[in-house]
Amino acid sequence: MHINDVSIGELLGEVFEMAGVVGARRTQTKKLGQEKKIFFSYSKEDREMLDQLLVFLYPLRRSGKLETWDDAKLLPGEDWDEGIKNQLNQADIILLLISANALATDYIQDTEIRIAIERHNRNDARVVPIILRPCSWESSTFSQLNVQPTKGKPVTKWPDQDEAWLNVVDGIERVIDDLDKSQK
Repeated sequence: MHINDVSIGELLGEVFEMAGVVGARRTQTKKLGQEKKIFFSYSKEDREMLDQLLVFLYPLRRSGKLETWDDAKLLPGEDWDEGIKNQLNQADIILLLISANALATDYIQDTEIRIAIERHNRNDARVVPIILRPCSWESSTFSQLNVQPTKGKPVTKWPDQDEAWLNVVDGIERVIDDLDKSQK
């Protein structure tokens, strides 16, 4: 593995886990059943934006509200299709990171988005589309869902992208809180 292949979120997680900070909280939270599993559907061309989002989600992860998964966590030699489908089917929240690249990727369209929408329609998971870059998403199968950031303004079109990410994280935290309420 090259040093450039490590995501910022993974790196921070490993640092805190080595210090014993995150591990204890995660164990405690899992017992309470509060931690939500989040699956990221994204195009590899948008990895840098996923890494930015992971940094903004880190406080929720550290507090034990969520556990994140993306395909960078696949192990060498693991069947990637099976691994992705397994994680996709276990997720409480599925985040669709939408760009022209994602919309042009058959696997994302035919597998990840299809399964996500099926699970959403059965109320087995919440699907949140996040518009990363300007693209033609309005006619997609997920267009009936409320997108993030607010009103579907792409993250890259915000004057301050940090504000866009905070808007996205606020929406995700509201979904987590709503799921917690519905499970009581």
